[in-house]
Amino acid sequence: MDDKVLAYFNSSCQSLRIFSVRDGRLLANYAVHAALNCMETHKNRLICGFADGTVCTFLLADPADPVGTQKTLSQLQNRDGGSQEFAGSLAISRLLAKHRAARTRAAMATKENTPETPEQ
Repeated sequence: MDDKVLAYFNSSCQSLRIFSVRDGRLLANYAVHAALNCMETHKNRLICGFADGTVCTFLLADPADPVGTQKTLSQLQNRDGGSQEFAGSLAISRLLAKHRAARTRAAMATKENTPETPEQ
């Protein structure tokens, strides 16, 4: 799906918009919780990294393509099990989020413990 959609982040209204390249239709308009730092596609997934250190994965499907949409939906994992690829991606996302949260906490603690120097 990499060449079939265009992803656009609108910083003024904190939204991530997905458009069809074929006909320009708006496929999705997500209200996101933080500024977008980076994004990458993998097959039919859009992986986004946000300024607060979180990583979100969006599944891309075009409702105008019922066969493709059904195929995409059949690949979704249920809560009772899942593929090794999905479990590995989830584990990596969790590790990244924990690392970034720890780094943010450390930076905030350093900032709080640094005495401010008076202006002269």
